[in-house]
Amino acid sequence: MTDNSRPFGRAIRNLPWATVGIIAANVIVTLATLHNFRDAALDYGLVPAELRTGRFFTANFLHDGFLHLGMNMVLLYIFGSGLERAIGRLEFVLFYIGACFAASILHVAIVYASLPPYYTTRVVVGASGAIAGVMGLYAVRFHRKIFNLDGIEVSALFLIMCWLMLQVGMGVLALYRDDIFGLRLRYVAY
Repeated sequence: MTDNSRPFGRAIRNLPWATVGIIAANVIVTLATLHNFRDAALDYGLVPAELRTGRFFTANFLHDGFLHLGMNMVLLYIFGSGLERAIGRLEFVLFYIGACFAASILHVAIVYASLPPYYTTRVVVGASGAIAGVMGLYAVRFHRKIFNLDGIEVSALFLIMCWLMLQVGMGVLALYRDDIFGLRLRYVAY
């Protein structure tokens, strides 16, 4: 039989396995830590005042609830799947791991360079920094990409800018409040 007569096999073969694997790892970690997130965040989240190399990586897989996880994983799938297809599975995984470390290092540098000492003891969790790296490379590789959202054409760069403004806004709000609109910001999500 030809490949055209097996659409399911072709779909499975074309699935962005690295992106799906990273999403699965994030979901598993979130489900495993949901019952006692506070302790998990303290044990595996990034705390600038208590630097441990492993936390530069593990903090990227902790999420403070399903809204936080869902937003990050949807964006990771949208942008990560296309990027994975363009650069390859292994390269994508290595890039994602590098983006995890780069985001963590950048967060620590910003805390020590420009924030009061109180913020050195705040726990940081979330994959937003690594996803920012994925979105940044996506913007460079696919800067003319247009998404069709239910008949509405939207530029990939516009979506990335909207996400960036949301991240900056939430970051500023997290400086002043631990909760806003029902969203918990106790653990700075980056």
